[in-house]
Amino acid sequence: MPGEENRLAIDLTVFKLIGMYQMVDPDSPKVCGRNVYASVNVALIVCTTAMTVLSTCGFFSGVRDTFRNNDFDVVLILFYYVCIGVGNYKTTVLVLNAAEVWTLFGVARVSFLGNRYCTGNRRRMADRGASLSRFFAWYLALIVVTLTSYAIIPLVTNHRYAGPTSAPGGGAYRKSNVINLRYPFAADTYNTYYPAFYAMECALAFYTGYGTFAFDLFALTTMYFVSVQYELLASAFRALERGADTGTVDDCSLLNEEELQEHLLSLISDCQTIYKHLKKFYDISRPIGLIQVLGDASGMICMPYLIVLCVQKNGSVFNTETIRFVFTLGIAGLQSYMYCNLFQLVSDKKEAINFAIYSCDWTRMNIRIKKLILLLMRMNTACDNLKLKVTPSKNIDLPMLANVIRSSYSILSVIINRKN
Repeated sequence: MPGEENRLAIDLTVFKLIGMYQMVDPDSPKVCGRNVYASVNVALIVCTTAMTVLSTCGFFSGVRDTFRNNDFDVVLILFYYVCIGVGNYKTTVLVLNAAEVWTLFGVARVSFLGNRYCTGNRRRMADRGASLSRFFAWYLALIVVTLTSYAIIPLVTNHRYAGPTSAPGGGAYRKSNVINLRYPFAADTYNTYYPAFYAMECALAFYTGYGTFAFDLFALTTMYFVSVQYELLASAFRALERGADTGTVDDCSLLNEEELQEHLLSLISDCQTIYKHLKKFYDISRPIGLIQVLGDASGMICMPYLIVLCVQKNGSVFNTETIRFVFTLGIAGLQSYMYCNLFQLVSDKKEAINFAIYSCDWTRMNIRIKKLILLLMRMNTACDNLKLKVTPSKNIDLPMLANVIRSSYSILSVIINRKN
């Protein structure tokens, strides 16, 4: 897509700031024929995976591992493992599908649709792109603030408990860290080399956040602009109504039969183009869909549970642990809402095409054009089955999110009642 950057409806500042754009750009710097940004990400994925595997050995090494004021560290560590796995998997998908991801950026171009009644709505595309760019800036700020709180809180906690070094039952206290992974090292050894472990866990946490955010940029941009393109197509079909005022370049009711047929053929071509891009996106994101839902659901179970335990233990909502758990819960809930809302929005806009086609003034048209309209309706109906599903009968949409929230908090209630 060389030379098309200036024609995108979205600001690429955030994409370039985190290196996601360069990672999929075929014109990015290369070493030995490989994209430098993609190669760096592959190396980081290998390092973070090795570090995660090393940390799991701490559960089986038999080394005494005492954390101060953490009765629920195992639950928290398991949730972090889920986050690390999801973040690395998302980055891997971007690296392996860089060419397809670069192609899918095309849906954000103002000239993506060839029909002139769609390209006449460039202002609408620009406005939607500006709104999405502002949202991404706030979303990045939320993730950075959350990760920064994870990095700062261990330093505050360790400073607060800098006095005693021995646990009541023997052994040494292990200093609190960013994620508090368990390593197969004695507490004394761990405390001696704490700065190195702290730096490793900081890098692990921030890279996990990077992987999540980078894929979200791609997925949310694609879904949002696919829905906008479907909306423009629906406007073009509604322009077929006699005397319709749709805000497009012209009134299609003024076209002669030959021009109207050409207009419909152009719309059919645009429908096929959007379908191909949407199918390609679903092929890439389908393996992540269920994992994303399960990961966010685990967060919406774990975080409120940990918040309740922190409040019970400290007697106040305002403590360091509660702050980062609240931020994490906010990100998990926001991610779930974004994905479910946009997947449903794409489905709704796609289904609205048939209604827009049927609503046009087709009765005044000749038999050839009526056949084209029928063909288009049948083609669009066949495309309705293209949805991202977690099961054969369950789509990723807002009703599913509501069910996940209800189920999550039912499980949370059972856990708290049993603990009490």
